[in-house]
Amino acid sequence: MEKKRAVAAAVIVLVLTGLLVGAVAAEKAPGLPATASGQVSNFRMSDSCDGPPVITFPLGTKTVYVVFDYADMQGEVRIIRVKNNAGDTVFEHSKIYTGSGPECIPVPYPLFPGGVHVTNMYDEGYLRATLIWEGPYGASLPLVLKNYR
Repeated sequence: MEKKRAVAAAVIVLVLTGLLVGAVAAEKAPGLPATASGQVSNFRMSDSCDGPPVITFPLGTKTVYVVFDYADMQGEVRIIRVKNNAGDTVFEHSKIYTGSGPECIPVPYPLFPGGVHVTNMYDEGYLRATLIWEGPYGASLPLVLKNYR
């Protein structure tokens, strides 16, 4: 009986996850048509333009980068939005892409204090990719300890 409940709970979780993913993928930014035909790959947050994906940035990080490769673009708009854990947009970048190449978009530290952030990529107005990452916690200034004996 317990096994049947566990299987039923797992099925419900999978169905709800599928519905949530579908709802997020259907989110549309206002005013842009859905006509994109280009490709985006290797979408990631990193600590440099040619760096690997980074999920948690260490204390002292001054800039994070939204990095991706694009191909076969034909004057297509891509919008990058970074939101903080309160859901506020703290950074937005919009650009029209043509052809193929790499892209590296710097996001400076004052815009991403410690905490969980979400980077969304919109493809001609529709949400196409989401990254969840964590900014550094605490002060980024050197900490000086003094002995008061």
